[in-house]
Amino acid sequence: MYDVIVCDPDEKRFEGSSLGLLYTAVSRATTLGDEDGLNSAIYFTGKDFKGRRIRQLGLKKGSSDEYDLVIFRRRWVAHIKANTINDDHNVNANLAKAKATLAWAADYRIGPDGLSNAIKKYTTQLSRQRQRRYVFQSA
Repeated sequence: MYDVIVCDPDEKRFEGSSLGLLYTAVSRATTLGDEDGLNSAIYFTGKDFKGRRIRQLGLKKGSSDEYDLVIFRRRWVAHIKANTINDDHNVNANLAKAKATLAWAADYRIGPDGLSNAIKKYTTQLSRQRQRRYVFQSA
């Protein structure tokens, strides 16, 4: 555990290729200090650091355009949210299926002969599928 973080955020363009690095450093600080700028948990150094860097994370230097990685991250988060089921009924149904599958796996036993027969059946089906595919493709 450290009492203070000293951060040199480097040039602005660095953020475009290292998205989130400066944000991570800033988010680790527990205090930003008092009115005199003392007793802070984070201090910045380097010629390229200005206060607006923190206020404009993710924006290209001298522009209101976002870095490509920021746009990509936003789209990815939107995709994840759009494809996440938040319906309690579906969640409970999925949990019930998962519990039933675990119960089956805990209780189901197969002997050596049964396993051998299952493997033969699977490989026979797989072989037939390959043969059908080969005949179809060669025709």
